[in-house]
Amino acid sequence: GADMKGDLFGVARMENFAVVKAPVLAQILNAMSLGGMQRQLDGQQGLPFEKLESEFEWRFRDGGNLLVVKDGATSGSSIGLTFEGTIDQRKNYTNIGGTIVPMSGLNNFIGSIPLIGDILTGGGALIAATYSFKGPMGKPEVFVNPLSFLTPGIIRKVLFEGGYSTRLPGEKEEKPPAKSNKPTTRSNINQ
Repeated sequence: GADMKGDLFGVARMENFAVVKAPVLAQILNAMSLGGMQRQLDGQQGLPFEKLESEFEWRFRDGGNLLVVKDGATSGSSIGLTFEGTIDQRKNYTNIGGTIVPMSGLNNFIGSIPLIGDILTGGGALIAATYSFKGPMGKPEVFVNPLSFLTPGIIRKVLFEGGYSTRLPGEKEEKPPAKSNKPTTRSNINQ
């Protein structure tokens, strides 16, 4: 949809794409001792992903636009990510964060939810971490913190269990809603 100022808001989706030469993602993978994935990222084929979904707001402003992403998730054979935050062209400032989950580790532990304590650091590489990158758009600072507890909600999100979380106009729901049948409405709140 759009509002009177021409700002855009909606849902972005991508399927079957590869990420190539992403310095911030390379730093995150490096911090998590995931060198193999980092090499894939730097190669010509890139790091493959199967699905991505994110809500977004694109706010048009004098001197540079503001992109707000919310409730984002992406999933590939190697890693899953959740993400949200802002990219402010006017201030030349990026502030994005979320959770990164290596799928190999996740698949090994699916049977042992909730995942508590030291099992997340098994096998020499971290099994999950929170990450953020903040700062100038070209050179943001990257922060990675090991996660000692991975919530089932994050696991469901990066595995896209139940399909996409947001329905697009005209799309039929995959499963009947559990609670009520009234249509959901989304309002655009300008802060």
